[in-house]
Amino acid sequence: WEAEEEILAGRLDVAVTEPLHLSQDAARGKPVLGFARFLHTDGGVLYDAGRGDIRRPADMCGKTISYPGSPGPGGPAIVNTMVKADGKTDCDVGSYGRHNGGFFHTNALQ
Repeated sequence: WEAEEEILAGRLDVAVTEPLHLSQDAARGKPVLGFARFLHTDGGVLYDAGRGDIRRPADMCGKTISYPGSPGPGGPAIVNTMVKADGKTDCDVGSYGRHNGGFFHTNALQ
């Protein structure tokens, strides 16, 4: 499961991921764009810039997201912090769709 493939296929709006993945996807020529807000995590956001519906963090309000720990509260909390920091203070953390695409970083340790 690859977040950028799900986004580009239109099955997912946003993925909370590590900035490393964004640079890897961009280096492979994927039309992705991302931004990050560094808080208690080094998570960043990956999405399809070609669709045009997300241009800045505030545009993520209410989108379907995938994130490590899904369907727990962490991903929406991280994204909502980015949304609020971008000036959209009326977005409810419960407005985000949650997609559990897995978290395979532990497989690299095997």
